[in-house]
Amino acid sequence: MHSQVITEELGCSDRFRWRLRAAALNDAVLYERFIEEKLSELRGIPANGILSDKELLSHLSPWQSFKDIKKALGRILGAFESGERITIFGDYDVDGTTSCALLKLAFSELGKDVDIYIPDRLTEGYGLNPVGLEKIAALGGGLVITVDNGISAVSACERARELGLDVIITDHHEPPELLPNAFAILNPKQPGCDFPFKMLAGVGVAFYLLIALRAELRRKNDPRADRLNLRKFLDLVAIGTIADVAPLNGVNHILCRVGLSVMYEHLLNGQRIGISALLRLAGWKMDNGVVDATDVGFKIGPRLNAAGRLGSAMAAAELMMTTDHPRAIELAEFLHGENSARQELEKKAVEQALKMSSASTQDICSVVLCDDGWHAGVVGLVASRIAEKLHKPTLILTRVDEKLKGSGRSIPGFDLYATLCSMKEKFLSFGGHAYAVGMSLKPEDLPWLRETFERQVRLALGNKQLAPTLEIDGVVPVELLQESLCAMLDSLEPFGAENPRPKWLIRRVRLGHSKRIGQAPDSKHARVWLSSQEAAPLTAFGLAPEVERFVAARVPVDLVVEGRLSRWGGRLKSELRIVDLAPTPQA
Repeated sequence: MHSQVITEELGCSDRFRWRLRAAALNDAVLYERFIEEKLSELRGIPANGILSDKELLSHLSPWQSFKDIKKALGRILGAFESGERITIFGDYDVDGTTSCALLKLAFSELGKDVDIYIPDRLTEGYGLNPVGLEKIAALGGGLVITVDNGISAVSACERARELGLDVIITDHHEPPELLPNAFAILNPKQPGCDFPFKMLAGVGVAFYLLIALRAELRRKNDPRADRLNLRKFLDLVAIGTIADVAPLNGVNHILCRVGLSVMYEHLLNGQRIGISALLRLAGWKMDNGVVDATDVGFKIGPRLNAAGRLGSAMAAAELMMTTDHPRAIELAEFLHGENSARQELEKKAVEQALKMSSASTQDICSVVLCDDGWHAGVVGLVASRIAEKLHKPTLILTRVDEKLKGSGRSIPGFDLYATLCSMKEKFLSFGGHAYAVGMSLKPEDLPWLRETFERQVRLALGNKQLAPTLEIDGVVPVELLQESLCAMLDSLEPFGAENPRPKWLIRRVRLGHSKRIGQAPDSKHARVWLSSQEAAPLTAFGLAPEVERFVAARVPVDLVVEGRLSRWGGRLKSELRIVDLAPTPQA
């Protein structure tokens, strides 16, 4: 069914162009085939029924294909035996803090206590830096292992050598042409690395280091290998991977599917008490019966990220590691409060950025905005919101210590990293990947950035339409989207980047009536009933005004919907959510 992808245009709404990705599905057998093929495509393995966690993990790509992995293992085990001081040098986002917690907890189980160092976003900036290395050396450090950073740290690695520090880099960002002179580099994207799955998050690379470390200990008949139950750390891998918006296919799909089930087990058993306290503050309840990617992306991730955006990220790492209940609650409340403060800063900056961008001419293909009043910790979030709202590659910058620091976010089909690489000669620092970048430059170079970036974006996009596309998996009658299908769709979880929840087009229905739902008096969410009595109500988030227009007009409409199982009060029920809607074309 997917051997030949169809890209038929199905129409459009005010927000999206609709495009069919697969043959129309019109019976339960085709649904089952669709899900089997989707699973095989996601994981790269045959979909032979429901696989256990152990069976799924047995299909992970081999650790031996990582370049420099054996060199890194020898250095780490040497540090274990000599008692040398090891420091995990992390990043201040969720990928970085989960990686720090992961390695510290795992090394502790092997009897090795290690330090964590996370740079301050405002005073040190991103990644491995000379200031941090000098502090580590002053404390007697010998080996530094980076997580989620380091691949661009050429000058920092030179300083490390001067200080007598060995550096093992574990990272997943795009490598520059000149790699740092580190003791070893683990990055699936670096030249000469045969690891087949290139899109691991930083925490995924760190987890593979642990897989290799346990295997090496077993090879040596070291009894410490049996202490290391790696499965129990997969909840941290899932949090870091999902929060970093890494593609949820291939190895990541396996790690995160198992990791989410491990997370729920921990919550049931009273483990990971910091994450449990954070989830409860965010409104999650145990009788939900599951923790899914949405919980990670909207409840856990933003709160863990808030610490590093506005202050020190060590609070996030400590929350994931602590076994002290009062401290877990204290940290969770702190992060919850920081997230509220971050939301307010972000909201004001987004409103201001939208006003600034509306003053630009409509034929501009890119967005480059700068304001000295924006907090450096939220510019990435603002860039995401503007890129999503305007569907244009976006750079958002602010002034920090007489420099402009900023973040960029892309749109589907546009490689932001590759475009900016062609301009990097004027950047003071630069790094990232196709969809997200960070950079700094001199204030006087802002006009150059704005002009050159616009020219490069226009050149790269050519005559491509910038209107966002909504990919649709099948055209189906509404009566087929029932609980049995929604249950089958759950096997494709976790949904996210490169694995969106399947979307279905329902042709030519009439909306009977609707009712606004939600706590806010100006809520734009609605429950929607179709004219046909047998159809269950649908939910429309953020679409209430459009729904009400179509109800009043009483014209046939086409609906793009998602089917899912909702868990409420310990009960499961199928739910259809309207993603988009438009009048049925008069064909």
